[in-house]
Amino acid sequence: QCLIEAFVPEVVTPYLRNVVAAELGCAPYEIWSTDEGNARFNTRLRRTLFVGMSDGSRIDVLRRANPKRVSQEQVLPMLNVDDEKWVDLNKSLQEEQPGEKFDSVYLIDDFTASGTTFIRQKEGAWKGKLAKFNDLVDKARGRLGDDFPLKGGYALHIHHYISSQKAHETLMDRLKV
Repeated sequence: QCLIEAFVPEVVTPYLRNVVAAELGCAPYEIWSTDEGNARFNTRLRRTLFVGMSDGSRIDVLRRANPKRVSQEQVLPMLNVDDEKWVDLNKSLQEEQPGEKFDSVYLIDDFTASGTTFIRQKEGAWKGKLAKFNDLVDKARGRLGDDFPLKGGYALHIHHYISSQKAHETLMDRLKV
């Protein structure tokens, strides 16, 4: 529970604070000192999509632990997403931020021991949850066109609440390819 509750303030917020500071040309700790910095941070947070990779991600708890920060319209509780949900996500974001798309995506899972469930190669083809998400996004983008809610070149973040050192090394090595 504590790891889930700490995720947005301890992982997401520092990343977004650094992005906004780079946009504004100021130090990260200065972004909340102006209305513009505060507004840009909130805009960036709204353009962040959270995807639960399994029931262990407890994405429902994450959303409830961050009221007024994370809304239902930026959360996918599971990896299997149909076109109707993609269109709904896009419509909701367009109502709040016309012309914008999600530019950051966090894939969230509970635990990784080996890293092989997330990404691996089998007979020359990529397999695992990351490959599945990539295929899902590519196919949905092709079908939906402008109604697809993810920006091209979005920032992808992989987060496990708990990870072994071996899993971290395996994931980092495989993501280099």
